[in-house]
Amino acid sequence: MSHSHRTVRRPGRLVMERLEDRENPNGTVTASLSAGGVLSITGDALDNDIRLQMTATGAIITGLNGTQIKVNGNVGASGTITGDIKHIHARLLAGNDTVAIDAALPFALSGNATFDLGAGNNRLDLATAAALNIGGNLAVRAAAGADTINVSGGLAAGSTVTGNASILLGTGGSSVNIQNLTINGGAGLRVAAGAGVDDVTLDGVVATRGGVSVAGGLDQLNVDLTGAINVAGNVGVSGAAGVDVDVAGGTFGGLTVRGGGFGAVTNVNIAGATTVNNSLSVRGSNTTLDIDAALSVGKHAKVAGGDVTFDASGSSLSIGQNLSISAGRTADVDFSTSGSADIGGNLRILGGIDGDSIDANGNLSVDGNLALFLRGGNNHVSLGTSGDLDVNGNLVILAGAGNDDVTLTQVKIDGNTVISLGAGTDSLVVRDGTTFTGVTVIDLGAGTDLLAVANNASATAGVTFGGQAVLSTGLDNDTIFLGLAQSAGGTAATSVTFQSAGNILNGGFGVDLFTQANAQIFGTIGIFGIP
Repeated sequence: MSHSHRTVRRPGRLVMERLEDRENPNGTVTASLSAGGVLSITGDALDNDIRLQMTATGAIITGLNGTQIKVNGNVGASGTITGDIKHIHARLLAGNDTVAIDAALPFALSGNATFDLGAGNNRLDLATAAALNIGGNLAVRAAAGADTINVSGGLAAGSTVTGNASILLGTGGSSVNIQNLTINGGAGLRVAAGAGVDDVTLDGVVATRGGVSVAGGLDQLNVDLTGAINVAGNVGVSGAAGVDVDVAGGTFGGLTVRGGGFGAVTNVNIAGATTVNNSLSVRGSNTTLDIDAALSVGKHAKVAGGDVTFDASGSSLSIGQNLSISAGRTADVDFSTSGSADIGGNLRILGGIDGDSIDANGNLSVDGNLALFLRGGNNHVSLGTSGDLDVNGNLVILAGAGNDDVTLTQVKIDGNTVISLGAGTDSLVVRDGTTFTGVTVIDLGAGTDLLAVANNASATAGVTFGGQAVLSTGLDNDTIFLGLAQSAGGTAATSVTFQSAGNILNGGFGVDLFTQANAQIFGTIGIFGIP
């Protein structure tokens, strides 16, 4: 006889497990002080938010928005560190973290301050209405995320970083504001950011020994230089895309701006009185230098790009040595200062292939040579208005094929002059006391051209060729005026004077229009190729 056994299963025992503590949603920040005086502040992966207050006996760290502070094993809303704090090393890890100092109290540290904010959208506010003093270096780092960095002392509070300052940020687009701060280290200030639109403002920053370097990532970089900014070294701004720099005034050892590649816009605006003790350089794909205030450059100035706009319309411009403007496609250049615009060396403009526009009023003065190499396209040149535009060296204007118009009004050239306008329908107008002291060679090239010298009835003074003059209108049918006789409606000021021998007017092949009876010429000139 067999017996069957039935297995009886008892219900399982229920076990209650403790869940993660949810009373601290913004994590815990741990602080400790080493024997060497290093205050270490370590966050976690949550959104930490703390305020740091330096005291006479140490520091007080307060957690905000639910962040807890752990000091010596004790966790609470705040923690007190007692001891001689020489350095600060804060490491916040991941999360959207915020670190701030007390905005109303002084902040003083004898050594280095290092803030590693980690990944996330972080905010660092080293900003106070009192004095901010760091006896060593200031270093700020962050990984990917949209970060906001504010470092500022109170106005006239004497805030300093004795060493160097560096702010190195990751991708995500960042905002950096540094205000009322003197940096004494030899390396000065360095700001670097990754991809994303970055905004950097330096207001009242002084670098007594070093320079300032601001580097953007793959997107737009906007930099404001304002306040009584004074940098002993070079100020360098660079980006892989568009770069926009506004200078509200200040003094720089040098100023270098580099924009990105094809299609990117590099714009520099001088909005307040600015002194660059050494050289200035602006380069990009599409480059604009707007000078809306007084600008003084001790050495060379260079502006280059594919499309270049140079607009000097401020109160004054002074370049100690050479000014070079170079365009690959088009150049739009305007000297229209209300006061003097002095170039201590040579002024060289290399135009593009698509046509250029060059304008200068009578306040421009060039101590060396003035050379315009305009290449192809339809070019426009107007030199001088009222007042003498002085060229103490040679004048050279060379253009390629295209319809060019060139006007010289009250221009004084101490050296030799060469004007060659190439093929096309060209116009050269010379008037109102323009004086060529040296040898002058003018060739308008092939095309239906106009050569008009001192034939405007409202002229204030005649045109003078001091050295030998060789004037050629080239092939095709041209129109020529050499002064305007008083019998034809002219005045004593509508005259052309040739002071040297060997002068030549060559009309070239074609049917040229020149009515000698309507001309007003003093001196002698041989006329060829004109029926």
